[in-house]
Amino acid sequence: MTILNSAACRFYGSILLVLVCSLFTMHTRAAHDLINGDDSQYQLGLKVYSDYCSRCHGAHADGRGRTTPLYVKMRGAQPSNFQLKLYSFRPKEYLANIVRDGGEKHSLSEYMPPFGGELTAGQIDSVVYFIQQVSVYVGKTSKHDSLQEIPQTQKEK
Repeated sequence: MTILNSAACRFYGSILLVLVCSLFTMHTRAAHDLINGDDSQYQLGLKVYSDYCSRCHGAHADGRGRTTPLYVKMRGAQPSNFQLKLYSFRPKEYLANIVRDGGEKHSLSEYMPPFGGELTAGQIDSVVYFIQQVSVYVGKTSKHDSLQEIPQTQKEK
C-alpha cells in the first residue's frame, strides 16, 4: 500500500472538487434579472458566474455554494463571498488574473481552477464586472430580497 504525498493529495483533492462541482447546477439569474435587467455586461457576467462559479461561490455570490461543505472539509475555509463590498474595489486586472490563471498561481486557494482555457477574454471581463457589481446591487436591495436570503437545505438546518 502506497501513501500519497501531500502534493498528490492536493492534486487529487482538486480533481475531486472539480468533479463534484460539475455534478451540480445552480440557477441564479431570476433574482439578479430583477435587480439589473438592463445592464448587458452584468447579465453576461451573471451567466458566466452561474455556469462556472456559483457551484463553489454560491447562487447568491455569498461563498456558500453546494460544494462549500466539501471545500471546508478539505481546506478548512470557504470560497470567497462576493457580496462583501471589498470586491467592488479590487482592480479588474487582479480579479481577471485569478479567474484566468486560477487561485494557486496567485498564492490563493489551490482549489480555484484556472478558466483561461475555457472562457474568452470578454467572458472573463464580464464575470469580473459581475463580481465587482454584485455587492453594489445587493446593497441596493431591500433586506427581504432573495439575493440576501440564503435558502438552507435540510442538512444545513
